[in-house]
Amino acid sequence: MISASEQSHVLRRAMDYGLLSDTDTTVAFYFSHVLNEKLDEVNAHFKGHDTLHAVAVKTNPVKGVLDEIGRVGHGLEAASIIEVKMALAAGCPVNKVIFDSPAKTRK
Repeated sequence: MISASEQSHVLRRAMDYGLLSDTDTTVAFYFSHVLNEKLDEVNAHFKGHDTLHAVAVKTNPVKGVLDEIGRVGHGLEAASIIEVKMALAAGCPVNKVIFDSPAKTRK
């Protein structure tokens, strides 16, 4: 969990470094240590099982986040060809890209 104080600090630093402007309407910060803690928790619950854990690309469509997920050995789940391409561009091995969706045509 990231405290409100930590969030505020990160936002102030981004503003101090000129990374944000008055025209920005949205900003997202990723805390890699929190992401890695959560991925480690998943691994701990399945210790000793031959399981591929995959994170949905649509929930993390930022290359750096996808890179980190793949770097620690998790797969990436893609519901469209665009998401498959994003997963591969992030360096996810083909055998760890899960292409699925409840509504696909044969083509």
